[in-house]
Amino acid sequence: MKLKSLVVAISLFSALAAQAQNDDDVVRYSLLTAGGTARSSGLAGATGALGGDFSALSNNPAGLGLYHGSEFVFTPTIYNIRTTAGYLGEGLSSQTTRFSFNNLGLVTNNKYRFKGKEVEKGWRSVSWAFGFNKIASFANSISYGNYNRSSSIGDKYMQDISGKSILPGNAYNYDPFGSGLAYNAWLLDANYPDSTNYTAVNAGGQVNQQVDINERGAINEMNLGVGANYSEKIFVGASLGIPFVRYSRSMDYVETDDSLKHADFKSFVSSSDLTTTGSGINLKLGLIYKFNDFVRVGAAIHTPTYYGFSDKYTVKMTTVRDTSGEHADETTSSIKYNIYTPWRFVGSAAFMIKQYGFITVDYEFVDHSSSDLTFVNGSASDNAAAHDINRILSKYYTSASNIRIGAEAKIDIFHIRAGYAVYGSPYKTPTVAGYDQKMQVISFGAGLREKDYFFDVTFSHSAASVLNIPYAFENTIPTPAATLKVNKNMLSASIGFKF
Repeated sequence: MKLKSLVVAISLFSALAAQAQNDDDVVRYSLLTAGGTARSSGLAGATGALGGDFSALSNNPAGLGLYHGSEFVFTPTIYNIRTTAGYLGEGLSSQTTRFSFNNLGLVTNNKYRFKGKEVEKGWRSVSWAFGFNKIASFANSISYGNYNRSSSIGDKYMQDISGKSILPGNAYNYDPFGSGLAYNAWLLDANYPDSTNYTAVNAGGQVNQQVDINERGAINEMNLGVGANYSEKIFVGASLGIPFVRYSRSMDYVETDDSLKHADFKSFVSSSDLTTTGSGINLKLGLIYKFNDFVRVGAAIHTPTYYGFSDKYTVKMTTVRDTSGEHADETTSSIKYNIYTPWRFVGSAAFMIKQYGFITVDYEFVDHSSSDLTFVNGSASDNAAAHDINRILSKYYTSASNIRIGAEAKIDIFHIRAGYAVYGSPYKTPTVAGYDQKMQVISFGAGLREKDYFFDVTFSHSAASVLNIPYAFENTIPTPAATLKVNKNMLSASIGFKF
């Protein structure tokens, strides 16, 4: 496969990167989707000018001002993710199913009174809210493989270390997660007497390759928010967000010489495990203005989220050779770092059709090139790596426009909903056309609302096309790439009680 930008390919998509952190890891935590209640999901997240829903805390907190009573709500959810991969002409599908809670929250509403009567003009009420919304899910399962006639991962490691004056005794320290570890695991041999050049025992390809990746985790954002109502005309709000992140990725890369093309090579396995935990803080401010009973508009600004992360990363390589059997070595590291995500700006409008329903739309602007990474107490090499990552972010990433549209029809106490959303690509130029991480969401939902309780259920389907590159070269050697089509189905139900 011919890639448009080799630098982007190496940094963004390499599944076996030499270090755990890269620009792909930074952007992962700013690719947020509309989570929260089933009502919000049924509208594809287009709730910025709507209000009266707990998901407002993670979108436009001014929506809290539209509450006229108190409520408690929670949302159990089932995810099913199916990924279809194409690699060197071979297709393979894999899937995983997860259960979680997308939302849990409490809203209390306090009405202002004067001489025992509710205030009709001026500040009429204030609502406080506390709970969490799930704003990202990382669950996925990926498998692909085929016979590669032109290259092997040994070629990649051989290229990384040869001709750079690295003696065998220093190979591990030079690249402990990549070529140095491959040398210790006997995948590479030094070319004596010129021992600064190396040869891979599986050089030249003609090997069977298999990649299996399992990802888990989510971002659950804890929120404390307040919203106020001024004369049923102006609604303002603010929320303090504390997102908690857990992300894990286990990956097995396998090459085997099933066709007996190599004199002293049987198999190679690289198994890696990454566990990331962290938390952050942000602030959201919002405004909703009701022109009349038909039209209302909203605006919200989200500050960057300041994250503190801790990673534990382990790579184990095992080579089986015909002449000397099995050889293995592994590397483990722990590191702490900070990430600043971009500012987010949301503009919204809702058109209310009296007692029949409404149509609502959100526009969200996110500049992914403004993301930033720094290492905590990093060495000179760590700081240099952070500089390179931030340079790639500013050069190869861009701003994205996210558009969400929703509609609801009312039939007495019953509500029927539908939504559509498009999340723009974070990349200036896709490495391969059509595989740019742009995502589309379509949703359908229904619910009923009584005086003391409500129940909503939503089915949502999202689709995105991305790349996964097992290894990348720095010259004209063709870089293999797997094209992935990720389809996520979500079934959620919200149960709420009013008081």
